[in-house]
Amino acid sequence: MSPSQSRFISVLSLGSLCLGLAACSQNSLAPPPDSPQLSVAVKVQPGSSILPAVAFYVSKHCESNQRVAMGLEPELKIVQAELLQQGSSDIYRTRFYLDGGGRCQWKLNHVMLRTKYSLAAEGRTITGNLEELFVVEERRTTSDQVPREKRAPLLVIQKKYIPFITTDEFDRETLDFKRKDEWPRFSFDAIGAEAIRFEPWVSQLQGK
Repeated sequence: MSPSQSRFISVLSLGSLCLGLAACSQNSLAPPPDSPQLSVAVKVQPGSSILPAVAFYVSKHCESNQRVAMGLEPELKIVQAELLQQGSSDIYRTRFYLDGGGRCQWKLNHVMLRTKYSLAAEGRTITGNLEELFVVEERRTTSDQVPREKRAPLLVIQKKYIPFITTDEFDRETLDFKRKDEWPRFSFDAIGAEAIRFEPWVSQLQGK
């Protein structure tokens, strides 16, 4: 299993569980008219293409049937949205409601931003998705809130990545990516931000 696959396997597994429950479809989002929105944008590098952004909403008022150490796992809802090109620029943007409302009182918890790369290596073209997770809200109980420093309204994440070739579970070659000169981390802290702009840059393909 590749690093990026292992990084998101727990998140996507939870999403699959939610999608399989009848209750998920009944507890839809219904944002209040005045609900603030989080703007998310990606700067697309030449040679790459934009993929839909994925938003993960959680509810402390609706519970899944998955039991964890502290009780039942909070319900999870996944929403995808296409990012639209801003004029003729290389910036693509969409928005998500922070307060999803509805019977479950959904709250936006984290967002995944994704780009797809196709790079040539030894006469063949290999593709792969670069994915990063941004935490929007801490999953703390009301009695356990910790004050945080006020964040600038716009959070800009500029990262360089090195691509490498790996194989998936079907033994097919695919691209994976690691951050250059940085220890891996599971996600970026975007708590308190009103807008996120992700600017990935992938260096030349290094080969196996």
